[in-house]
Amino acid sequence: MTYLLLTVLFLDERYHGLLDRGGPPEWPPSPFRLFQALVAGVARRGELVIGEDTPENTNFTEVGKSIEWLQRLAAPIIIAPNSQRGQAITRFVPNNDGDKKFDRQERLTAKATIPTLFLLEPNQKPEVHYLWDVTNQTESPLLQLRDAARSLTSLGWGIDMAFADARSATQAEVELLPGVRWHPKSGVWRDEGMLRVPLEDQESQSCTLCDLRHCHETAMNRIQHGQPLRIVDKPKVFDRMFYASTERLIGRPIAIFNIERDNDAEQFSYSLSKLIHISGMVRHLAIERMKLNPPRDLRDYSFEDWLRSYVAGHQSKEDNGANPIRY
Repeated sequence: MTYLLLTVLFLDERYHGLLDRGGPPEWPPSPFRLFQALVAGVARRGELVIGEDTPENTNFTEVGKSIEWLQRLAAPIIIAPNSQRGQAITRFVPNNDGDKKFDRQERLTAKATIPTLFLLEPNQKPEVHYLWDVTNQTESPLLQLRDAARSLTSLGWGIDMAFADARSATQAEVELLPGVRWHPKSGVWRDEGMLRVPLEDQESQSCTLCDLRHCHETAMNRIQHGQPLRIVDKPKVFDRMFYASTERLIGRPIAIFNIERDNDAEQFSYSLSKLIHISGMVRHLAIERMKLNPPRDLRDYSFEDWLRSYVAGHQSKEDNGANPIRY
């Protein structure tokens, strides 16, 4: 298996990216944030397109085409250090929109700072790795993507200074990389752990790269002589993907049942210390129901062994770590 490996090395052992303006922290740094940093770095050098950098100009350079190619790939695996949420600090800075008043204290704006601290092992660097599987890709613009990666100057806030590099890596090389493995899980939605990823939608003819260039254009044209301040559009073309790891488990599928006491369906309380009684009764009913309606395809198991191991939970050494139903 062949991977495109893009490594970001931070100059400090902390990261300040947030999921929203007031938090919570975004960890690990999302693929969308990395994509933003790559586009910004290449555009700052004037090497994204040939000619004037406007949203209408789609005459990309070779480096620009490599970034466009990158957004079509599936969400990458992320390898990041162990982390810990730092102490939240509210900072007060002058509001640049209030320059009519000279008194800075009367135009301060509150800004929440919530750092994510790297918990590095001995000899481990403050690095975050992004891995795309390019085994079946006939042509991979590795040299151009390496050039784009070396244009990166920060990842997160402006104070999260970093530099990056890209190369090809084998499965054996990837296994040696230290850190926590974060795997994208499509079709999964959770309240926590949803990270933004680049998107290219052929049907709507919208893409993250096009949207970022449009947002940059609105920022550059925000101020015009004799005109009120214009609205700066925020990026809105991206997808969200759940990232699971040993620090953020995806969880097991569950089924919840409402057990009624009588035909009136009145609610009643049950002591938490005695919930094992209900669990035992539910397991007994599950066993009896399975006897009446056994599954059709058990592959290598007989029905009796499957009932004993998976439904009743009485496992033996021959079950080889099978996961039973838990009540």
